[in-house]
Amino acid sequence: MSRYYLNETYQAGWGYVVHKEGCEWLPWIDTTTDLGSHPTCREAMNKAGTIRAKVKGCGHCCPDCHPD
Repeated sequence: MSRYYLNETYQAGWGYVVHKEGCEWLPWIDTTTDLGSHPTCREAMNKAGTIRAKVKGCGHCCPDCHPD
């Protein structure tokens, strides 16, 4: 299980980005929402989708959840 965070800063053209703990692209903790621990990025994305409408996974730490 890994801990995931939702970047609460909207990225134009991208939406809101989900990061795994330890990601070098994870923003400051005061601009994120802790999504808790999940076995996969898909489960973290489902949780993030209950908070924000347009979410995607970080291409660096969540490539399985990053749209190509």
